[in-house]
Amino acid sequence: MEIVRKMLFIIFFISLCSCSKAKDYINVPVTNITFDHNRLTLSIGSTATLVAMVSPKETSDKTMVWSSSDESIVQINSATGLMEAVKEGAAIITCTTKQSDLKALCDVVVLPILNILFVGNSFTYDAVRWLPGLLRGAGVKNVNMVLMYRSGSLIKEHVSDYESDIGYTCYRAVPGAPGWVSTTGYSIKDVIDERKWNVVSIQEHTENAEAWGLTPQRQGVI
Repeated sequence: MEIVRKMLFIIFFISLCSCSKAKDYINVPVTNITFDHNRLTLSIGSTATLVAMVSPKETSDKTMVWSSSDESIVQINSATGLMEAVKEGAAIITCTTKQSDLKALCDVVVLPILNILFVGNSFTYDAVRWLPGLLRGAGVKNVNMVLMYRSGSLIKEHVSDYESDIGYTCYRAVPGAPGWVSTTGYSIKDVIDERKWNVVSIQEHTENAEAWGLTPQRQGVI
């Protein structure tokens, strides 16, 4: 019986200490909030998640509340911190905790999408083959590109076949993509009608290039 009493006393003492320790743990206030980034650059339609760190680590209630200064530019999930870039502009992301008035701020800039269309043959393909990977490696994620490839065509032939998909391969590289993805069944008109293009590059068959002699008539074709 004496052994049993001693064991019960030890269990009671441990439980008492644990309760006291848990109480202290719950009452530890938040003293600081920091982000893994103070500034982010996004492109329209892209998403990102900020990581918020709360000090001290012993704080039990680390529930975050997120908000955006302009939801029309950057929308954010108030519970998870997942952001989505909506349109060009800038917004400030704010993070607070439920148990304090402390805040962490992050400036987010949303860049417009730059749309580039290439029309040409293997010369153009060779020139832009590695461009998606180079842009991705440089951290540029706001360039959308399409290459309409067809071998041996003059500019006037691209014009006459404007609505035809015969012979064309359509290569696409969406913003942030590591490389091109090829598809068929698209004409130049189909691609032109998809969106407003900021840059259009046209390259023709160089063996008998119409562009080398820019007569008024040929200028009209171009």
